[in-house]
Amino acid sequence: MIDKYKVLNNEVIQFDRYNEAKTDNEKMKNIMKSKLKSRKQKNKNLLIASISILTIFSGAIGISIKYPSFAEKIPVLSDMMYLIQDAIQNESMEDSVTNINKSFSNDGLTFTVNKSWFTGNQIYIDFTLKSEEPFKDTKYVDALSDINYINNNPIPYLLFSEWDLYIDDNEIGNYSFEYPMANFINEYTMKSNILIDFMPEGLEFGNTANVKFSFKLGEYLKSTLDTEWKMDFDVKSNKKMYKKIRVNENKNGVTIKDIKINQTSLNIDLKSNKNNTIGYVQVQDDKGNILNNGSALYDENSYESISYLSDIGVVPEYIVVTVYGDYQKDKTPIAEFKVNIQ
Repeated sequence: MIDKYKVLNNEVIQFDRYNEAKTDNEKMKNIMKSKLKSRKQKNKNLLIASISILTIFSGAIGISIKYPSFAEKIPVLSDMMYLIQDAIQNESMEDSVTNINKSFSNDGLTFTVNKSWFTGNQIYIDFTLKSEEPFKDTKYVDALSDINYINNNPIPYLLFSEWDLYIDDNEIGNYSFEYPMANFINEYTMKSNILIDFMPEGLEFGNTANVKFSFKLGEYLKSTLDTEWKMDFDVKSNKKMYKKIRVNENKNGVTIKDIKINQTSLNIDLKSNKNNTIGYVQVQDDKGNILNNGSALYDENSYESISYLSDIGVVPEYIVVTVYGDYQKDKTPIAEFKVNIQ
């Protein structure tokens, strides 16, 4: 896949046109002290108010939601707060997703956009692809790329080519995405999702954005098929929300530190001892779906895995995280974790 961000490397920055910003450090310290003093006084007043309504259960719930920092300091409310916030967060995540259910057909193949999620620099599309004939008997089988997986079973990825993206009729020139994993439901139907990162370059979006995305299938500049699809749908704008789960579970020298969840993906923070090197992480949800992986961030003893949810906005009850080392030499997992995330 060609990453369109690389075009930025050709830009020459003329540093002599810019002046170094000057900061009055002493003035900044005074402002920060003033803000801190104001916050402490506000916290003190709110704590007195919260204690006065602890006798009323509904009031306790209100404090837990509105003032979580205080609720954490009150033992009676602490556990209640996390239960309430998780329930509200999960509901908010699902509510932030737009149901599209719009189909686009051409040359015996239909793309249906099931759901979408949009922020100022990301679009997530959950889609279903259905062929009129068994997929293996169509020309579109050439748009699948088999990737050798950990257990030697080939996992197909759907190859996109010659794509164009418009948001509110503005052409987006710089964006990138990972090829989506093809999860076949039957011989005619596959379901997948794709996350597109883009640079808004000064554009501002309202509560709803119109997305136009056209593309062909096949490998870029090699085996592109002639048929083109044009998607056109509206999606509401959202902010990315995070839910963080502290795990700190260790097996065989590998530790899952924590898991961050948002509307589209799971970020799993792992650490390993000096005897183990993490080479690959497979994540499976509570329905048995192997999640499509994004780009991982790693160094010698740490690894941050990014995996996209199989159902956008819906957090699974648990996930199974399988950690491999140098899987080109050894296909045996180093460690496996089952983590409850609801």
